[in-house]
Amino acid sequence: MSVAISNQAQALIQSCDKVTAEASTGAELFGLVDLLIDNPQLCRGLFDSNGSLENRRDLAKQIFSENLGEPACEILDAALTVNWNDPREALAALEVQALRVQLRCSEADIDEITQQLAALSRAVRNSPELMATITDQTIDLDARRDLISELVPSGSPETVSLLARRAINSVVFGSVAFSENLRNYATASADIRGRQLALTTVAKPLSDRQRQSLSLSLERLYERPTDLLEIIDPEVIGGVRVEIGDEVIDGTI
Repeated sequence: MSVAISNQAQALIQSCDKVTAEASTGAELFGLVDLLIDNPQLCRGLFDSNGSLENRRDLAKQIFSENLGEPACEILDAALTVNWNDPREALAALEVQALRVQLRCSEADIDEITQQLAALSRAVRNSPELMATITDQTIDLDARRDLISELVPSGSPETVSLLARRAINSVVFGSVAFSENLRNYATASADIRGRQLALTTVAKPLSDRQRQSLSLSLERLYERPTDLLEIIDPEVIGGVRVEIGDEVIDGTI
């Protein structure tokens, strides 16, 4: 399942960014999204705007008040007040908010998290066999998530493993684009830090000097600090291809 982020969802996300979250809030929201995916009738009951808001709030309170912390309950309540065109839009908004909350609560490790998510995305993109296994939906989801957990370096921030496992079955970005999901997570991580992420495709790894020079050039061009995510493509002879959002600068040969 892949659901676009609507304008309503964007407004909710911006509003909920002001909620003071706890360390557990991100994981709680991810768990909430999973539960509602598995229970579509409950999802409709909560987010069908044709129903009474008071009744939907009562339903949420009965089911979740003892299982979710106060910040997660506050975010869920805000989602209940939106007139969604499709309940799945609410799930997409909650998933993005879970991601942002998790990253903000991991701010002390945010640089390491961004680098490790980018490195994991690069490793999977460069291994067709691994990519095929991770995206094979005939394989049990938990088994694929466990496989990804094994690739996360020991001692990594807990957020890296949580998001790596999450990327396998994302509401927003879909379940067949694992490395792209990780890239989107790394982009969100960079954004939380006031930076942008540039996907750079090269024939061989850049040197530290080349990486620094390219990063500074992109910073001057876009007037924003830039992190690089390198992708090694054996079909590239030389040069660099840079993707930032929807913009592409192709200098490869």
